[in-house]
Amino acid sequence: MRGDFARAEAEYEAALRMAPNAAEILIFYIGWASTFGKPERGADLVERAIQLDPNYPGWANRPFGLAYFMAGRYPEAVTMFERLGIERHNRWSWAAHAGGAGRSGAADGGGSARRTGDGGASRSQHRVDSERTRLE
Repeated sequence: MRGDFARAEAEYEAALRMAPNAAEILIFYIGWASTFGKPERGADLVERAIQLDPNYPGWANRPFGLAYFMAGRYPEAVTMFERLGIERHNRWSWAAHAGGAGRSGAADGGGSARRTGDGGASRSQHRVDSERTRLE
């Protein structure tokens, strides 16, 4: 599978310029931001999406949680995955939920987050870069 991520990002950016208050477009962009090499931007946009649509669809907690996870914001990721609900999890969200819980210390009362430091974001970016190279 090959992806034209530069074109996809440009299309999302154009859509967001045309409809800056469209929560739906923002939600889908958030899910792809880390693939575009912008995990922090994806995580930062979660709050904007929620402000635009406080009654956002429940499935949106998956891209929100993944965005937070890829940005290394593990406690926020866990919160979103818990809101997602068991019936809406998939293999990616289960893995990120477990990883986020371990990194944030939710699994052991906080110890693992202190032991591992803040290197998760750079490792996440490395995984994104490796996957992008594989798909190109």
